[in-house]
Amino acid sequence: MEWFMSMDVLLVLLAAGSIAIGAVTSLFIPIILIWLIVRYMRNGQGVKKWVERLKTRQTRSKNRV
Repeated sequence: MEWFMSMDVLLVLLAAGSIAIGAVTSLFIPIILIWLIVRYMRNGQGVKKWVERLKTRQTRSKNRV
């Protein structure tokens, strides 16, 4: 158990952990950004459809009067 507590082993474990955390983070951030962009684009299309529906409803109500 003494070899596990030596400074060299702890530094290697620290380096390996930081590399692993960096790899996960570097993969995670672009995935989140892409997801947010796709979601924003879908919401943009949804808003356009909603506005078009409102316009068609307004023209229909004008035609009725």
